[in-house]
Amino acid sequence: MDIKRFEIGIAGSQNYKALKSFYNVWGEDLLRSGLFEELDDLGLSRLFDLKMTRIVAVHDRESGGMAGSAILGVIQTLRPGWGEVNYVLTHPDYRKTEDRRGYGIGRAMMDFLHREARALRLVKIRLISEPHRTSARSMYESMGYRLSGGSDRHYEVKVADLVIPD
Repeated sequence: MDIKRFEIGIAGSQNYKALKSFYNVWGEDLLRSGLFEELDDLGLSRLFDLKMTRIVAVHDRESGGMAGSAILGVIQTLRPGWGEVNYVLTHPDYRKTEDRRGYGIGRAMMDFLHREARALRLVKIRLISEPHRTSARSMYESMGYRLSGGSDRHYEVKVADLVIPD
């Protein structure tokens, strides 16, 4: 599959409505396990603090629709130099299935966020991935993320250890 079909970049406030709809329609299980049960205007405005957060959005150039999104937040108070990846979501039409390969959107979003983490001079990144998300967990582990502290869902990686393609 050709990732060049997709436009990947930082989402801005002009993307509020599309992001809110995307997560509320396709990310119900992610939202339930995170900070928000539903992404409303207040929750979305908290996410768009560009000093603390990078939201990547992926658009399909052919259909014009949103194909994926992920969020990197900077943790300044509890663990300086740490970031946290949240809400990594690929639209079901672009996900890997038993019958077809994926488009590489999840990996492309993570690579993009890893470059942002380096630019922000982060030292470590953490994320949570539920045990039933086997494809996502396999991807994270292939990038160097490891389960931490005896947890079955909390992953960490040192930013310096990441291999990030150009």
